[in-house]
Amino acid sequence: MIENARFKLVGVAIFACLLARLVHVVPLSFFVNLFRNGQPGQQPKISGAFQFLMWWSGLRGGVAFAIAVASYADNEFPENDTSLAILQTTLYVAVFTIFVFGGGITSLARYFEVIESKEQQARDYDGELTRRSDTTVLRFEQGLRPYLTFQPRHQELQEDGVEIPSR
Repeated sequence: MIENARFKLVGVAIFACLLARLVHVVPLSFFVNLFRNGQPGQQPKISGAFQFLMWWSGLRGGVAFAIAVASYADNEFPENDTSLAILQTTLYVAVFTIFVFGGGITSLARYFEVIESKEQQARDYDGELTRRSDTTVLRFEQGLRPYLTFQPRHQELQEDGVEIPSR
């Protein structure tokens, strides 16, 4: 498969995808920002960092790959093997964006402070646990837990010869 690959086509396709993302994210974010004034109680404007992250974290090509596979399977371009080139190019673009862009999105989001670091998340979680009221836990224990978990009756287990540890 690699010997038939058209790497210039792959490079052009990757560049076209990146350019298309840029051409969509920036103008649409500008348009949305026209209707946001950033006042308290309203949605904030989309910052440059968020726009960059939206551009970086674009779609990975699953639908395009499905269409390319269907084109190749139906042999829609039998005369010059174009279906294979479309399939290969789509696969290379999808793999490139998955590993390069998908692999780097978490680090970039932390760098731009869009998501918290693991340490900050742990501190927030510990703080949330201390602030959480006992009534919330009690409501869960009495209300939802019986529906979400299976707890066999002790008597049925003892009849089956299962030893039940004491609490």
